[in-house]
Amino acid sequence: MKKLVMAASAALFAAVGFCDGAISSSIVGYNTLNHNEGGTPSPLFGLCFTPISGETAPLGSFKPVDGTFTVDDDNIQVINPTSLGTDGFFTYLDKTTADAIAIDEGGEAGDLDDQIGWWDANIGVFEDDAKVDDYAVSPSDGFMGFFMSGNEITFTSAGEAPTVATSFTPNTGSTPSPIFANYLPRTIALKYLAPVDGMFTVDDDNIQVINPTSLGTDGFFTYLDKTTADAIAIDEGGEAGDLDDQIGWWDANIGVFEDDAKVDDYSVAEGFGFMGFFMSGNEVTFQLPSATATLD
Repeated sequence: MKKLVMAASAALFAAVGFCDGAISSSIVGYNTLNHNEGGTPSPLFGLCFTPISGETAPLGSFKPVDGTFTVDDDNIQVINPTSLGTDGFFTYLDKTTADAIAIDEGGEAGDLDDQIGWWDANIGVFEDDAKVDDYAVSPSDGFMGFFMSGNEITFTSAGEAPTVATSFTPNTGSTPSPIFANYLPRTIALKYLAPVDGMFTVDDDNIQVINPTSLGTDGFFTYLDKTTADAIAIDEGGEAGDLDDQIGWWDANIGVFEDDAKVDDYSVAEGFGFMGFFMSGNEVTFQLPSATATLD
């Protein structure tokens, strides 16, 4: 099961120079991103920010820009991290569509403003108990698009950017295939998304870049950590530390220690999502730097 088979940021906070539509110079702000450039149907993506208070944010704080999402054709999916089935299938009713429906039904623009938001598409828009604006989303949680309109869809996230290093565990309970995303409002090199030493098994655990059109695997990466590098060095007659320069991310399809296989510099855009392929049975915790850190 190596491959999955299934159906420009306007960033924040002037204090660190990401100011394009910032809300003052604090860490609280918003970010507007396109995750399906060219109208691709199935990108993996997530929130870009952390909740202002608490450990989760309501889905309603993450919404498509008005006029880019088609309520009858576009959805976001919550993928079960074990079965890869769909645990949630949500669509969005925007202001433009709500006004058009109101006018078509003999009313006026604004009559359906209270219906704007996220809906469970399996129940139906306007149906009782189908509104899911309060669905809880953790910062690293990722979704899979099901964008059948062909539109490029732009999402806005609201929240705050962490000014300290943070960590998250996408596979609580050791689930093998969670979707998780870079929630920093900046592009980072993959080396800055690093598993905690001793948690990631280089031979059994990987992260996947899923093609947003074919759902094939465009990248299959593993991580060599300090503990494993030292064990290999000692096993080969050397000393702990001899392989410190080999610590990092590798293209597992080429092989660890092989020429041109190091992928530490792979670019991870804000909100960009991966799918886990965690076969060791371990829970894996990843670390991210502060949003304001100076990175090379």
